[in-house]
Amino acid sequence: MRKIYIATHGDFSKGLKHSLEMIVGEAAKEIQTFSLYPWESATDFSEKLKKELAQNKVDDYILLGDLFGASVVNALLETTAFKNVILISGVNLNLALELLLAGPERLTEEEIQEIIFQAQQGIRRVTIENLENEEF
Repeated sequence: MRKIYIATHGDFSKGLKHSLEMIVGEAAKEIQTFSLYPWESATDFSEKLKKELAQNKVDDYILLGDLFGASVVNALLETTAFKNVILISGVNLNLALELLLAGPERLTEEEIQEIIFQAQQGIRRVTIENLENEEF
């Protein structure tokens, strides 16, 4: 089974989950979120998650953080010592949706890179001229 955690500064993670529920319905209900607030420590969340990982070596965990090099992703970096953890920074709706729709099987490194690539394709400057020249 695959467990997806979205960890961000503020309520961004909750908003992403809500948007995913609007798009894919029940498939997004199992996503867990972590919202870091100024009075909290991302390390506390990381420690709690490491305890869960130590007890569950069967499920795959995909951790989606917001900013590369910032406190949330940095705190989660230690979780990548577990073989069943994938940590990806720069979470957006495209990335989370691609991962939800990827199916329940364990992802290969090539599949992860393809999912990241596909998610990046949604980041574009959009103008009428661009849309007229775009192939869909």
